Amino acid sequence: MKKRLLSFACILVLIFSTHAQNNIQSGRAALPVIDLNQVPDSAFKKGIISVKFKKNTAQSLRTMPVVDAAGTAVFNIPAIDKLNKAYHVTNAGNTFGIAMHETSNAGLHSAAGLDLWYQLRFPANTDIKRMVCAYAQLGEIIKIAEPVYKKELIGSPGPFKNIDFIPNDAGFINQWHYNNTGQDGGTPGDDIHLPAAWDIEKGNPNVIVAVIDQGIQFNHPDLAQNMWNGIGYNFVTNSPVITPVDHGAAIAQNGWGYTTPNVYEQSVLDAIDYFIANAGGTVMHDGLVIFSSGNNNSESLFFPGAYNSVISVAATNNQDIRSYYFNYGTWVSISAPGGKQLAGHTDRGVLSTIAANSYAFFQGTSMACPHVSGVAALILSHAINRVSPDDIKSILLNTTDNHYPINSPFYAGKLGAGRLNALKALQVTDMIASAPLIEPVTNYKLSTHCPNIDIS
Repeated sequence: MKKRLLSFACILVLIFSTHAQNNIQSGRAALPVIDLNQVPDSAFKKGIISVKFKKNTAQSLRTMPVVDAAGTAVFNIPAIDKLNKAYHVTNAGNTFGIAMHETSNAGLHSAAGLDLWYQLRFPANTDIKRMVCAYAQLGEIIKIAEPVYKKELIGSPGPFKNIDFIPNDAGFINQWHYNNTGQDGGTPGDDIHLPAAWDIEKGNPNVIVAVIDQGIQFNHPDLAQNMWNGIGYNFVTNSPVITPVDHGAAIAQNGWGYTTPNVYEQSVLDAIDYFIANAGGTVMHDGLVIFSSGNNNSESLFFPGAYNSVISVAATNNQDIRSYYFNYGTWVSISAPGGKQLAGHTDRGVLSTIAANSYAFFQGTSMACPHVSGVAALILSHAINRVSPDDIKSILLNTTDNHYPINSPFYAGKLGAGRLNALKALQVTDMIASAPLIEPVTNYKLSTHCPNIDIS
């Protein structure tokens, strides 16, 4: 009987956040049930799991956990402390502890349940699956128990780059993804039409995009003038140690994902939902989250890109053809230029800034995704406080160019709504921005009587 209960507990049904989102694109993936018995051990980080406590424990958690004389993390919740001792849990901390330092948002954190998430640390040789199942069975105390899955930055899948080419503004000719004139065998016009879009909007410094990816050389000559002045400093802990904390951001740009398909952490999805519900700064109510689809050349669900609440971006080459490396499927939202490099044709990648004030050509969905984030920022810049995240999604997905006829029928419906078109998106936004705001009527008084009306 014990064995059957343990096996049952291993099937984790992770529940959607109550934050409702309009699903603009049909066919987006629902969250799959994760059967831990089918997940390879290589998918987990060793020595750590996450648990979300039930609301009825919130008061107790405010002063816990502590480490006792034996080196065990103690919550003063007997059932938890018993398991902590059995599994030699030596450390337990709030998953979102860094964000919790921002006490002015404590009410929002609590409403989203972020204060209930804890990560437990223990010896690396512990059986993760058995431990997760053991905590999951404490249903009166624990709402969710889950492994911490390995993640990776979604970088360039190819080895080709050129670190000798250091362009100035004249290097724009090499950026076919903005203005494709047929460079290196490309198809003229197969680009995002950015120069014409810039005629409508060049950006607003009040629109902040949180880039959750690798580090940035913030004083790079191509980036310095567009970087937020606070870059390079952690405002939460008042130190130069940078951790992922947003500060007035309206858009979150993500170039990372899980290393294994069909897995996700509910704690991460909760964090995404929290950003969507509470970000926006002074320019928009709520936030917009955009993810690379990933570079595994797979139709499997790779999260968080496959999560319904985010925009997932696939990659095309300079002929509007699917780049060979990216993850595809009905869960993909949109395509954008990501490049497809070949030996001797590195410039078919996307020209990118790199360290030491230099440049290189790269390919990948981490090159495609920023195109969408950038156009989203232009849309918001042109219609500050006039568009919502759902409006921006709708504009992006309904102004694309149809690239399906040139791609294999096998990928029908699996490359998103089409290839990003900045000009069309800004043209629609311009109509919204030009429309007069309807001011609320403040001097209206309801009549206390109705006239006699003949209804015969």
